[in-house]
Amino acid sequence: MEIEKQLADYYIEAEKSCRAADHMIWITYPVVKDKSILLKALENLHNSATKIITLILKYEYLHKRIQLYRDTEKNLETFFKKCSNIHSLSSQDINNIRSIIRISRKCKESTFEFSKAEKAVIMEENGEITELSLSELKEYSKTIRALIDNTGKKLKEAI
Repeated sequence: MEIEKQLADYYIEAEKSCRAADHMIWITYPVVKDKSILLKALENLHNSATKIITLILKYEYLHKRIQLYRDTEKNLETFFKKCSNIHSLSSQDINNIRSIIRISRKCKESTFEFSKAEKAVIMEENGEITELSLSELKEYSKTIRALIDNTGKKLKEAI
């Protein structure tokens, strides 16, 4: 019974973070045009992706379809290799989720961020630059929203 509550909590948190990101992407940013909103939306999408991936991994582990590890990277690869098929993720969905994770990590390690032509630009110590546009965030948001919705349907069917 405790594990069902934990899975429900992960779902609720993923949903909340995704809604917050959607609001920033579709409503707040077009009015305010502040690049920090794009970065905050990315952070919320990353949080949402992390929660829903954790939920899926735990769910699949409970049903003995996968093995979990202490290493986060191994678990992430398990998700992409085994769970993506079970949860009908396209190669584009997988690329979008990988991009969310990659860019979010770069953002956390970044020493400098600025705006350029309606894009948030993330500069790393080594001088490497990553740009994040509103259209990319919209695409990422659609991917995470679909993953949350599909996961919710699967959970309801299982109950």
